[in-house]
Amino acid sequence: MRTGRGPRRGGFRWKVPAERDLSSESRFRLPGAAGVCAALLPPEAGGPPSAELAAQVEAYAARLPAAARHGLRAGVAGVQALSVATTGRRLERLPVDRREAVLERLAARPETAHAVEGLKAMVLLVGGAHQRAAEMLAHAAATEPARPDPVLDVTASSGWPDSARADVVVIGSGAGGAMVARTLARAGASVVVLEEGRRYSVHEFRTRHPLDRFADLYRDAGATFALGRPPVALPLGRGVGGSTLVNSGTCYRPPSDVLERWRDQCGVKLADPPALAPYLDEVERTLDVASVPAAVMGRNGELLLAGAQRLGWTAAPLLRNAPGCGGCCQCAIGCPRNAKLGVHLNALPEACAAGARVVSEARVDRLVVDAGERPAWWPAGPTARGSSSVPAPWWSRPAPPRRLRCSAAAGSAHTRRWDATWPCTRRWGRPAASPTPWWRGRVCSRARRSRSSTAARGSSSRPPRPHRAWGR
Repeated sequence: MRTGRGPRRGGFRWKVPAERDLSSESRFRLPGAAGVCAALLPPEAGGPPSAELAAQVEAYAARLPAAARHGLRAGVAGVQALSVATTGRRLERLPVDRREAVLERLAARPETAHAVEGLKAMVLLVGGAHQRAAEMLAHAAATEPARPDPVLDVTASSGWPDSARADVVVIGSGAGGAMVARTLARAGASVVVLEEGRRYSVHEFRTRHPLDRFADLYRDAGATFALGRPPVALPLGRGVGGSTLVNSGTCYRPPSDVLERWRDQCGVKLADPPALAPYLDEVERTLDVASVPAAVMGRNGELLLAGAQRLGWTAAPLLRNAPGCGGCCQCAIGCPRNAKLGVHLNALPEACAAGARVVSEARVDRLVVDAGERPAWWPAGPTARGSSSVPAPWWSRPAPPRRLRCSAAAGSAHTRRWDATWPCTRRWGRPAASPTPWWRGRVCSRARRSRSSTAARGSSSRPPRPHRAWGR
């Protein structure tokens, strides 16, 4: 791999992420945010002071990319405009029920429903994180980590040498990239793994504020979406270990009908279920996959299991890669006990032990292939570039099609050809038992298996009308 500063042929460039001021003094002004906060989490029902919550939302908005920040500002302005147009008053000047009526009017219209959900998600994320931060940090500190951080060969892009060579460059250090890097390094290839985020330690997951962890561990502070009808949120992990740092740890084998479609329609011979089974077994051994213990599921799991039994469903614990899980429900912001076995705790250390190297804080932007020469990767930025001897790159993130379309692979029929999405939906129910906090016990706790498919069943206690349960 060659590295340098000038725009040369047959190379790649990456961008060193700019440091941002993430202090509470750094705020993106959202005129009218106090009214939206008062509508979603009314102080009269036990919510936090609206002005204080609005300031916290503005501080978090400063971490978002420009498009998301301005979209948030437009959404807040639109809600306030509707309030004035329909009631003659701003939201914060209305009684609680009339504030809610304004939001329900917007939520009832398909063209504005998703915007309302986005505003709700932002306010509840910030408000909940600040309200429960002390409890979450105390829970994390109550027990020692299940395992220490492993040894990894990680170099920040700012410290990477001016020139280097590698047989293979793997873009992304998540579930796919780590396994590929391990396999190729063990086969004797020289491997470099490029990762947009930095390396995080279990100490940081145990001591940093939940909202800071969320903002840092997700690309665009969690504001990445695939635009469409409806828009789909893409929670892309940003750190050494990729999205396995922030996923729930659910280990779901591809169904046989999906594998057969890949085999028969896409020509992927390895997708033949009997042929692929040994590889899936190896992945499960690497991740130490096992059923969720009943004690970890908590009350959420008990309620979900009882409901499944009443409906006549066949229910069983989900399979997860979290031996030693304490049920703190902080998977999405970095496990504070190193109990969830992301690839930064297994496949990546094994890849590094076989000679692979990881370059962190290096976001790849573009793929370049010169005629008759090796393919090269061209991340945006002025820091470094390089090439590899393999005929095609392994790109382990779900975001590359846009980058590939503006690169040398634009005409490839294989771009995004074999992608599959796990769709989600939601249904609300009101158990007769007392309210169950979602952060105690695993949220994604049970599964229903039918003859043709498997559907994961998650359990959460978020109320459709949050203000009515805020003070309970």
